[in-house]
Amino acid sequence: MRRLIVLLGVVILLVAARAPGGTFKAMGFEPPKVNSLDAEREFLRAYRAYAKGDYFQAIEALSEALNFNIYLVDTYLLRGMALRRLGALDAAEDAVENYLEVRHGDEMGERFATTLQHERRLIEESIGGSKEFHLLVGRRLPFKTRFRLPLSANMSLSGLSKVKYGFGVIYICDAVGGRLWAMRETLPALISVEVDAPQTVLPVDETHFYLINRRGEIMEGTIDWPSKLLGLSSLGNVGGIVGDGSMLSSSEIVIGDCERGELLWVSIPKMEITKRWKAKSGRMEPVSVVAFGEAIAIADRANERCIVIDGRDAEEIATVSVPLPRDVAWIDRSSLSVLGEDGSLREIVLRKDVAEVKISLADPLTDAWSVVESKGALLIFDVRLSSVWEVFPMPEEGRSLIFSVCQPSLSEDAGEIILKLRGHLALKEALQNLSNPHFFAAWNGQILPVKDSSSQNETPVVLLLGSASSGQSVLVLPWDADFDALLQRIYETVGGWPTDMILESSVELKNISAELKERFLSFCLFNGVRASLLAREIPSAEWVQICKFTGGDVIWNASPYIGGLLPPKRWALSIRLSSDAVPSGQIGEAMLALYGNWEARPFRDWFPLWPNLLQSDLAATP
Repeated sequence: MRRLIVLLGVVILLVAARAPGGTFKAMGFEPPKVNSLDAEREFLRAYRAYAKGDYFQAIEALSEALNFNIYLVDTYLLRGMALRRLGALDAAEDAVENYLEVRHGDEMGERFATTLQHERRLIEESIGGSKEFHLLVGRRLPFKTRFRLPLSANMSLSGLSKVKYGFGVIYICDAVGGRLWAMRETLPALISVEVDAPQTVLPVDETHFYLINRRGEIMEGTIDWPSKLLGLSSLGNVGGIVGDGSMLSSSEIVIGDCERGELLWVSIPKMEITKRWKAKSGRMEPVSVVAFGEAIAIADRANERCIVIDGRDAEEIATVSVPLPRDVAWIDRSSLSVLGEDGSLREIVLRKDVAEVKISLADPLTDAWSVVESKGALLIFDVRLSSVWEVFPMPEEGRSLIFSVCQPSLSEDAGEIILKLRGHLALKEALQNLSNPHFFAAWNGQILPVKDSSSQNETPVVLLLGSASSGQSVLVLPWDADFDALLQRIYETVGGWPTDMILESSVELKNISAELKERFLSFCLFNGVRASLLAREIPSAEWVQICKFTGGDVIWNASPYIGGLLPPKRWALSIRLSSDAVPSGQIGEAMLALYGNWEARPFRDWFPLWPNLLQSDLAATP
């Protein structure tokens, strides 16, 4: 801040000096000397160091650049990004604030400042407990535009029942018109078949599903995508009036019967009703039934409530009042969204012995009819299937994850520049086995697809304390009260940032401030480091939480094997950039933003990108 005040004062003096008759000498001031050549060289050295992960060298070079040219305000933004990687979120926010004082209104700088605040809350809540989040309508698009269908694609509905999503396939049931539609989300191929009053679909894989019509007939369906053929064969009839159904396993489904007011467990393909369940109070009308693992959520329109039961023993877990429920979609294992007939969207959060209901949207969605979960977002379809809303969790409310990118490399292919990044996603242990995230990038005003491939190292991690002779070496360090010195020691010892490290439990570690705990967790998450604790006594709950959140564990003795360490999720990301759109100039004009969603948890990261500078010879740069 002090440096910015000086800078602004210099600008005022420059203006005064240019006034008629005004001179610096007359005023007794000399303007600061500027060495633009050396300043640019140091700035490029800082950028290269940042790209390699040497954030200390980057910060040192940025200080030198600013000494050579006090007007080079871009140093503050890059300094903020480097400090963020070191877990120093306070200092990073100060640096970005200095940048925005001069570049007031810079969109990328303001986005980055907002993200720092979001990430600070995530760090605090990761140690002290999470808060719940609301949902945010990202955009509303025409149905054909959202799924990239040709305008000539003919889909005419008489009466929409359920829309279902699974294994990359969207199923649309037209109960009144007597037709089932199927299309792949990633490679649209719209096909359909006539069927009597289709009510709901239960996806099995990309080419197999079960279809249940309004009158309780269950059919097995197959799709031949190359031939655009959709076939159905009858398995049997359970009767009643079906509201919805869901897969429990490859051999069992659950069906909501609105006529009898109960759930039916049906074995497949024997078509035997193995179990029935009714609500404890009131005659139930299960218009929506959705399973997530062993938990089953039911929208009961007759009693305006949502019921969650344990599918194993059909025991009620929670019942909450929800006005006019129409459709239900699970967000994760502990929360679900309920779409109301008035277009409202409510979030139900399940905790031990208690369930909370929160209004997720400020305004209802007009004519909203059906909701499904797809790639971390909720897709809501209107009653005419003319529009689709994309609804996302708001990342600033504590459910976002931290994704970090580093070490870019560039190559050229057919006139395009291909940027390759390595990425790391910080996960809680409970999320390790969920599906892969969905990525996209924004750069230079363009939305770019991202090709990703995940990789994990499943080899056992071996703790070397001087006696072991094989396996992977893990850095074991005592705590250092000087946190920057600790990080520098780690970087110099490993020659970079390690994937695993172990802290020795000590009195110093036990008594460190909450601020340093948060900074340590920030550092681990931003650099993909799994941290474990070598404990001689029971550690604090905060340290256990820190270790678990990084993917590490608490180690109770010097046994050579570390138990419980799960490999972090890592990705190799490829992004195609048009060579004629390579930006130059200010750092804020060349910031690549990477966005993603992991099971309805959004994450994002930024990387300063000048492809022409990454490939240039630093010594030859004028």
